[in-house]
Amino acid sequence: MLIRIFSRRLRGCLAAFRRSERGNVMVTFALTLIPMLGLVGAAVDYSRGNSAKVAMQAANDSTALMLSKEAQKLGNGDDLKEKAVKVFTALFHRPEVTDLIVTPNFVDDGTGSFRLTVVVTGKVPTTFTKILGKENMDLGASSEVVWGVKKLELAMALDVTGSMSSNNKMVELKKAAKSLLTTLKGAAKKDGDVKVAIVPFAVHVNVGTSNVNASWLDWSAWMAKGDDTQEIPDGPAIMATRLQNTKNKNAWDRAGPGTRCPFTTNNYGFGCTDGPASKSNDSTKPSDWTIPTSDPNNGLICPSRDNGGESTAATGVLTNSYHNGCYRSDVKPDSDWHPVTTGSGASCGNLPSSKCQCTGNNNNKVCAMTPQSDWEPLAMGSSASCGNLSSTVCQCFGSGSSKVCKQKTYTHVWRPRPKTAWDGCVRDRNQDYDSQNTAPTFAWTNTPRMNINNEEEGYQTATAPSTADAFQPFQHYTCPAALLPLTSNWTDLENKVDELQPNGNTNVTIGLAWAFHAITASAPLNASAPTADLDKVIILLTDGDNTQNRWSTSSSAIDERTKKACANVKAAGIKLYTIRVINGNGSLLQACATRPDMYYNVQNASELNGVFTTIAQELANLRIAK
Repeated sequence: MLIRIFSRRLRGCLAAFRRSERGNVMVTFALTLIPMLGLVGAAVDYSRGNSAKVAMQAANDSTALMLSKEAQKLGNGDDLKEKAVKVFTALFHRPEVTDLIVTPNFVDDGTGSFRLTVVVTGKVPTTFTKILGKENMDLGASSEVVWGVKKLELAMALDVTGSMSSNNKMVELKKAAKSLLTTLKGAAKKDGDVKVAIVPFAVHVNVGTSNVNASWLDWSAWMAKGDDTQEIPDGPAIMATRLQNTKNKNAWDRAGPGTRCPFTTNNYGFGCTDGPASKSNDSTKPSDWTIPTSDPNNGLICPSRDNGGESTAATGVLTNSYHNGCYRSDVKPDSDWHPVTTGSGASCGNLPSSKCQCTGNNNNKVCAMTPQSDWEPLAMGSSASCGNLSSTVCQCFGSGSSKVCKQKTYTHVWRPRPKTAWDGCVRDRNQDYDSQNTAPTFAWTNTPRMNINNEEEGYQTATAPSTADAFQPFQHYTCPAALLPLTSNWTDLENKVDELQPNGNTNVTIGLAWAFHAITASAPLNASAPTADLDKVIILLTDGDNTQNRWSTSSSAIDERTKKACANVKAAGIKLYTIRVINGNGSLLQACATRPDMYYNVQNASELNGVFTTIAQELANLRIAK
């Protein structure tokens, strides 16, 4: 009803306006035209201002994102403001906007979460609304970036065993690892926020020769703890067993300068070298090789690299290891020389085989008394000789039927190589420390011991409680590149990736254990203590089944050690990613990961880069919030 009344009255007024001939009507219309034009102009000015505001917001969003990469380093002061102004003005190209003010604000709440707010204000001069008294239109934009990259300690346990040389695996691993490092470097807001350790592993782990004097190393096995008077010498453990046999002991007593090597690879797992075994000198000498008779290796009986062939319950665990020293040959007094006849004419005469035995043929033939309580003189008449033995080790006395030839006998003392010869490798700790990150707890005393250079060298032995949780140096042919402890030196990290070379068998347990040590806040590697703003992460990569550790070559037995290490890592709250490359125990690795989706089954080495990129992006975790 009211609307109809209002409509009738409005039509009446308009009709009256048309009929009116008075001049003030036109004046009134002219006056009303001014605000009408102002309103139309305001719409135009608003459209221009809104366009500028949209551009301002877009530039401000980009500014906030770009600035977030440096905010932690710049702090919340003049440096941050200067950078914000520089970035925004480079992105915002609207010259009609004046009086620009860029105000950034960075907040670090101490929990690993960060917030950056950037507020921009400015003015756009008006064109039409000036007639209404408004000369400028105020503009503003606000952007907020929130990111959750906490400080990060990442340890990468990387399989560098021989099988990594196949199917382009090592090439792709290096490419993927470097890509991950690049991503994490970009995610680090300031130096030290992201640290990475690299742990190459095979059967052993190389902790670096710079740790030769570290308090957590137990050198007692390396240096040997016996003395010069012992009947069964130190050195390879197999010797104690072999020398309990009388025949072996007799041959051992006669081994010295100018005689044949007393070892055979079939019976001992090693032969002889002409000096301490090392990568440059570890091959077994031929059967007619004799022990050196001149310095510097005069009389040294040095085991070659072990071939794992020694027949004991632990067969294979010593494959490619070094026994790290030599036996020195100290001649016994003349009265202890053993009667012996050698050469093609040698014989035991009328003595029964229970008292005399001959071995070899032609000039290599040797006849010697079998010892009872003492060796009995053996006179072989005019045919007795020393054969090919030099006069330094064999001499003949008398003539005719009274002629007797005697060979020198020796005491053999094990002399280890100096600690400076260590290549940096350590073997598994005693069980169950082998799967833990427990710091060594023993106290040390320094004990002198003569090394192969006849130098007195101290080595550490435990005084309390024991060496059970110690780390033991162990020399091995396939010792991998040294691990790199946590660092934010990206050049060093890339160089370490370049060092990786495939060689040796697989022991996943020791690789994971040392990655665990790398991010543990105690000896041996002393990482940071856990805090609310620090994530600790391990990436474990392998391409094969477990094949060899300190105790076994049984995959199932070694898998049990790996399972324990996985459980201990996860119990410590460490995020654990696992990657299987083509081969390996998939069920073991999947169960090892923190969650099933943190296990990656790579079927082709070319997929590695994508996997590492995915993990790196998860660790970086930068996002726009508002």
